[in-house]
Amino acid sequence: MLELWVKGGFAGHAFKIDPGQKHGKGNVIRVQHTPCHSVESNLEQVLGDVEQALCVVRDVLQVGVLIQHRMVDIQEEVQRVLVQEVDLVESLHGEVDAAAGG
Repeated sequence: MLELWVKGGFAGHAFKIDPGQKHGKGNVIRVQHTPCHSVESNLEQVLGDVEQALCVVRDVLQVGVLIQHRMVDIQEEVQRVLVQEVDLVESLHGEVDAAAGG
C-alpha cells in the first residue's frame, strides 16, 4: 500500500501531491489498486480464455473439414472400384452368353 501526503481538497477535485512535506494523520491518503483494475484484469483473463476456446473450436472445425474431404475421397474411390467391378461382371456375363450361344 502506498501512502501519499496530499494538499488540496475535494471541492476542485485537484490534489497536489507532496511526499516530502509532513502533515497530520488526517491528510494521509492510502492508494490501492481500484476495483476498475481488477475488473480490467478479469476482463482480460476472460477474453484470453474465450480466445483460447475459439482457437480450439477453429482447430476442431479444420480437422472436421479435413476428415470430411478425406471421406469424400474414400467414397469416390469406393464408387470407382464398384463401377470397375460392375463393368467386369457385365463383361464376364457377355462372354458367358456368347460362349453359351455360340
